[in-house]
Amino acid sequence: MNNASILEIEKARMTFLEKYGLSDLEREAYQQKRKVVEPEEADKIGKQLYDYISKKTYSDSATEEVDKLILEGANLEYQTPKKGDTLLLLCSRRGYINSFVLLARAGADINHGSLYKTTPTMTSARHGNREMLEILVALKADINAQCLDGDTALMSAKRHDQKECFEILKRANANFGIRNLQNQTVMEIPSQESFDFTEFKSFEEFLDRETTEESVDELLREATEKMQEITTAIPEAKTLVKNNQSNTFKRIR
Repeated sequence: MNNASILEIEKARMTFLEKYGLSDLEREAYQQKRKVVEPEEADKIGKQLYDYISKKTYSDSATEEVDKLILEGANLEYQTPKKGDTLLLLCSRRGYINSFVLLARAGADINHGSLYKTTPTMTSARHGNREMLEILVALKADINAQCLDGDTALMSAKRHDQKECFEILKRANANFGIRNLQNQTVMEIPSQESFDFTEFKSFEEFLDRETTEESVDELLREATEKMQEITTAIPEAKTLVKNNQSNTFKRIR
């Protein structure tokens, strides 16, 4: 993996986010428009925003009121008292993509979980909200976070037979080896569908993936791990050669 390849992947990620108005510049510009209010007032507006989106009559195609409340300084991390649900969790559960994008643009924490430690990534995967999941991956959400039961987003996708979401997370290099509290890996999670557990073995395979679904951080981590393996192996090889030479010299003597 050379620098040019990494830059191309990063460029593709940013191009993907620009389609939703979620580039770094667009997020910064939108966030600067938000009013700064006292914490108590922010919580009040945050609850008002949550109650508005959670109405059964709410339409995600008309987000003017959501935009207004966000700009008025709503606490984007408002949590319900009972379960600790957040605005992003509500949107990811119900598939409200337009409201979800507005909240992400405003700077809502994409890794903020409920009291059960359920994150928007897990909820999107569970409910098959592919588009939201792609956005979360592109925004570098923690795709390996675990809820209180130890399940990850990958496990949620498999448990609820969401094959497309499973593939997105797999291509984003989600960890297959994590175990939940039942000591299960994702491969041991029961499901009705059949899932492909083929993992990518080489940098060539990484490059063959759809770049909009790639995680640059994971690629860099993979490269670092391989370099560490090589670095560790060199002294061991030198020691082995030295010992062999020493043994050979002793036999000659």
